[in-house]
Amino acid sequence: MTIDPSRFSKLLGEFKLEQLFNELGWDQANLRPQQVVAEGGSYTLTSIAQKRGVVVFRCSPDVGGNIPPRATLLKIEKEATKLAHEHLLVFANAAQTTLTWLWVARVPGQPNTTRTHTWHKGTSGESLRQKLGQIVWALEEEEAITLTDVIKGLRSAFDRDRVSKRFYERFKTEHEAFSAFIDGIDAATDQAWYASLMLNRLMFVYFIQQKGFLDGNPNYLADRMRAVREQAGKGKFHTFYRQFLRRLFHEGLGQHKKARVTDLTKLIGDVPYLNGGLFDVHELEVAHPASTSPTKLSSACLPSSTPTTGTSTTGRCPLAARSTPTCLATSSRSTSTRSKWGRTTPRKTSPSTSARTPSSLICWNRRGNAARSPSTATRRYGHCSRPTPTATFTRP
Repeated sequence: MTIDPSRFSKLLGEFKLEQLFNELGWDQANLRPQQVVAEGGSYTLTSIAQKRGVVVFRCSPDVGGNIPPRATLLKIEKEATKLAHEHLLVFANAAQTTLTWLWVARVPGQPNTTRTHTWHKGTSGESLRQKLGQIVWALEEEEAITLTDVIKGLRSAFDRDRVSKRFYERFKTEHEAFSAFIDGIDAATDQAWYASLMLNRLMFVYFIQQKGFLDGNPNYLADRMRAVREQAGKGKFHTFYRQFLRRLFHEGLGQHKKARVTDLTKLIGDVPYLNGGLFDVHELEVAHPASTSPTKLSSACLPSSTPTTGTSTTGRCPLAARSTPTCLATSSRSTSTRSKWGRTTPRKTSPSTSARTPSSLICWNRRGNAARSPSTATRRYGHCSRPTPTATFTRP
């Protein structure tokens, strides 16, 4: 179930919160208005909606017609807990120009954390609409919804900014470590730019892998790595990127199926074409065709395997939660020529042609989980003003 943005804005602007929650699929509340006292003032809590025991309360303003200060809000929240342990509070001023939404995350064994979101009349309510979209369920899901599901929805809605901040902080740390591995590109801005591009590509690949879009296999990369290693033979497996990922990126994901060479499907399987330029040959890959990494690194580890002699894990990429480093490899330029900024003109190549030009060092993890758009992250922490390409998924 969804609510039209214009309809949402209308109900929000008119402060018709009870009707808003009703159209979001929440049930009518059956609690009577309750008077609570906090910081010497009296406030009325009116239940406007409920879902599986989670109650939404609207609180009256203070004697001056304003939303109470934060200290008072927290006291009111404690009083609301006596009425309904799990709840969402909405504070409105008398002039109906401001709304403050307050939710408290309760995790056993940890201190409670308070999350608020303030909206002012006349401003966009899109951010709030997206938050509340986390506590809306389809009709066919209604019977299976539990209290836990509603709490998880609230956590997803009101803890989103915190999760985003952690992601960006982690991305920045990994981006800096990643950049240090690039060899053959001297300019610091170009190194940062190329690190952003590679991280962008890798996170996107992990995302579509988990969705089953890469040969229908959610463990696609690890399985292909094992297969390529076995096919290459003992002592002949140098880098997963050189022998597989490069072709997957540029000749597979970055090229229409009709334009792919005949032997490619056997190597990469059934993968979609992703337009938008993310997997095209980048101009840095064209400008630095002879660059190399200082040390040839092969896979660091695979499920049920031990690290290859001489590998290093200092470049592990922790963007994927609870993961271990799976591969450190040398990256290489693609085998197509760039005709203009951000675009490429593919040309047919042979494996021998495409294996001659390594350019930089990358790392990736077996379990990747992109909660936010990689292109957003790389634009923010790419340390340069040049555009970062994005990808648009085209179903096979």
